[in-house]
Amino acid sequence: NLILALLLCCQAASSQAPAGSRIVVHPRFQAAQDFIAKDHDRFVREIIQITEIEAPPFKEEKRAKAFAEMMRQSGLTEVAIDAEGNAIGRRKGTGAGPLIAIAAHLDTVFPEGTNVKVRREGTKLYAPGVGDDARGLAVLLAIIRAMDTAQIQTASDILFIGNVGEEGAGDLRGMRYLFQKGPYRNQIRMFISLDPYGVGNDVTIGGIGSKRFKVLFKGPGGHSFGSFGLVSPALALGNAIAKLSRMQVPATPRTTFNVG
Repeated sequence: NLILALLLCCQAASSQAPAGSRIVVHPRFQAAQDFIAKDHDRFVREIIQITEIEAPPFKEEKRAKAFAEMMRQSGLTEVAIDAEGNAIGRRKGTGAGPLIAIAAHLDTVFPEGTNVKVRREGTKLYAPGVGDDARGLAVLLAIIRAMDTAQIQTASDILFIGNVGEEGAGDLRGMRYLFQKGPYRNQIRMFISLDPYGVGNDVTIGGIGSKRFKVLFKGPGGHSFGSFGLVSPALALGNAIAKLSRMQVPATPRTTFNVG
C-alpha cells in the first residue's frame, strides 16, 4: 500500500494534483487497498514462484522470461525483454504526464546451484533471495492488478521493470542500460526502486552515488609451506582493509564504504 501510494504521489506531483494525504482517502485508492488485501494469497504464491527460479548474477534469463509472462497475466499488454535482459511492461496513461518507472531486481546475490526451495513456517517464508528481491517483484505484479481493478487512470505512462545486474558483480548493468542506452533513455522523469533495505516503511528520497574500484594485489608469497617467510599478497590486502576501517567519512551526506 505504501508503494502504491508513493507511485500515485509521484503522479500527483507530475500533474500538480492534490497532495498525497488526499490521494490515500480517494475511493479508488481505497478500492486498490481492498484488492491488495484480497489478493494476498496470490501475492504469496508469486513470491514463492519467483524465488524458486534461480537467478544468479548474469544468469537471470529464465526468471526474466517468467516475470515477463507474469506481468502479462497481471494485465500489462506492452511487455518485452530489452537487450540487457530487463523485463519491462508499460501501463498506458492518458499521455498528459511524464514517464514514470518503478523497478525491482531480478538477480540474487547467490551463486548458481544454490538451493532456492522456499520453506514456509506460519506466516514467514525462508529461502535465499526471497526478500531480496523476489518479494519486490511480486509487489509490482500486485500493484498492476490493484490499479486495474480499481480503475485507476494515470496521466503518465508507468514502466514496471524487473531489472538485471543489481547485486555487486552485476554493477547495476540493467539500470545503466535502461538510462544510458535503452529505448527509454532520456524519457524517464521519475523513478522508484523497490528493494528491501531498511525497516518498516522507510523511503529514501534522492540518488545514491556509488564508486567501485577493483584492486589487484601481487607479491612473491602465497603458499603456506613453500613460500613461508615471503610476504603474501593476502597480508597486504588485510593491512589495506585494516587501514580502510580506520578511515573517517562524512556523516552528512551519509557516506559508507565496503570491501567485498
